[in-house]
Amino acid sequence: MIFFVPNYMQLNMNFFSNYIACIKISPNLVNKLTHKDYMGSIYSLGIKNDVIGDIFATSKAGYVFCQKSISEYIILNLYKVGNQDVSVEEISLDCNEIKELEIGFKEVEVMVPSKRIDVILAYLYKLSRNEVKDKIQRGDLIFNDKIMYYISTNIKEGDIISFKRCGKFRVGCIIRKTRSEKIVLKIYKYV
Repeated sequence: MIFFVPNYMQLNMNFFSNYIACIKISPNLVNKLTHKDYMGSIYSLGIKNDVIGDIFATSKAGYVFCQKSISEYIILNLYKVGNQDVSVEEISLDCNEIKELEIGFKEVEVMVPSKRIDVILAYLYKLSRNEVKDKIQRGDLIFNDKIMYYISTNIKEGDIISFKRCGKFRVGCIIRKTRSEKIVLKIYKYV
């Protein structure tokens, strides 16, 4: 969601809170729930990715930014993340908890024969190419915020890829090519 606002308007968080909500999801037990866990639980409610924004996973809670229109539905229907019971509440957009959030990445190097998305997904998530193909054809691949159905799409640096029930990552640079012409690629997995 993008807001184009004229310079003469004085904005505060109350303006944005009419359109955007932040849902705090707190597990009942301290556990290492990941971005993938929170994302999977949200999508399992039947919610489409076009109403969900960033998801932050910390050691104590998950924070989901979403359109205000869907926030109450999430609060009323989300009971578990992974195998953990959770409590869910909407928090103010200008609270300190939100100001201190940072995106967490785990840097990974992968060696793949090509820059095709199906090859990279199969390697990252330890799936067969047929499993990846089936998931892509079902609409499980979100490629730069659009559903992608083409398994032969080549990735490039900066692409953001979300694979339902698997995880999300940003494509980094090509580090080098091996003698056998394989590509060593840097990937930043969301944690």
